Amino acid sequence: MDIIKTKKALSFTYLSSFCMELALILNAGISINDGLTILYEDENDKQSKQLLEHISSEVNDGRQLDAVLKEDVRFPSYMTHMIEIGSQTGKLEQVLRNLAAYYNNQENIKNHIRNAVIYPSVLLLLMLIVIFLLITKVLPLFAGVFTQLGSSLSPLAQILLSIGSGIQNYIAVIVIVLLALIVASIIVFTNSKLRDAFNKKIVTSIFSKRKVSIIISSAKFADALSICMSCGMDIDKSLQLTSKINTNPTLAKKINDCIALLAQGVSSSEAFIKSQIFSSLYGRMLVVGYKTGSADEVMREIAVKLQTQAWDEINSSINRVEPALVIILSVIVGVILLSVMIPLMSIMSAIG
Repeated sequence: MDIIKTKKALSFTYLSSFCMELALILNAGISINDGLTILYEDENDKQSKQLLEHISSEVNDGRQLDAVLKEDVRFPSYMTHMIEIGSQTGKLEQVLRNLAAYYNNQENIKNHIRNAVIYPSVLLLLMLIVIFLLITKVLPLFAGVFTQLGSSLSPLAQILLSIGSGIQNYIAVIVIVLLALIVASIIVFTNSKLRDAFNKKIVTSIFSKRKVSIIISSAKFADALSICMSCGMDIDKSLQLTSKINTNPTLAKKINDCIALLAQGVSSSEAFIKSQIFSSLYGRMLVVGYKTGSADEVMREIAVKLQTQAWDEINSSINRVEPALVIILSVIVGVILLSVMIPLMSIMSAIG
């Protein structure tokens, strides 16, 4: 397997661990060359060992770490750019520590979103299974009862029964389509290029203007910007670099507006406020940060607050979805049962 051509992206957890280990190595006074050799020798996972062996070999041959990482498509361009900046400014250890924290935050965000979506997804699946059983198994039983009583189902129940019959007749086709969708999903999400294209063309176009999407993107942007600012990078270059990691078109427009305002000579804090990248509250925090020389720390605090706000928005959305699904399920099941129970009760009453 050619390590350079491997398409599967490295996890945020691995990237965070990799950066932190390199930072600890530098802090201990060990060179990058020797440190990579140590990491390679201590690694037990076969693929990770192969990756570290390649990086160690290239760096020991005299190449720069950032140049080696840029050749491997699994390392994010933002990470390789930041390592390059750290090497040029003599702040590589600080950059690596910041990157470790950054990718740890990204992993937390990803896990939080995934965990928040699991329960509603399971609930929706159970809802579909219950409805499927009702219209394919339960309704036919009632239809038989009505036939024996010399009557027929209500118009609504007959429609539902027809739908159930249609589903049973084409169950093989439905299963094949579902399996094809599952296989396609696996292919898309295990291939970085296809996954990025799907996210850009489908997911981003649908959800980019939603409040929670903008907050999550803003949190990532603020976190990345704080790293650049802590390395002493000027705000223009910081914005240019961090804009490359943003995938939200709404935020991208605001970033471009901010860059344009800076080019006109507007102060950094005022540009952030006017471009509406951050709220007026966070804008005022940045004003104080610039005046006190702690803008990078303020930016990190803004990133933390935005991340917390994003989690609150996700939880709030889930808290609205869960009862809505329960209500919908209850209404649908109730309508199905009432469509057969009311006529049946009328028949039983007439017989009595």
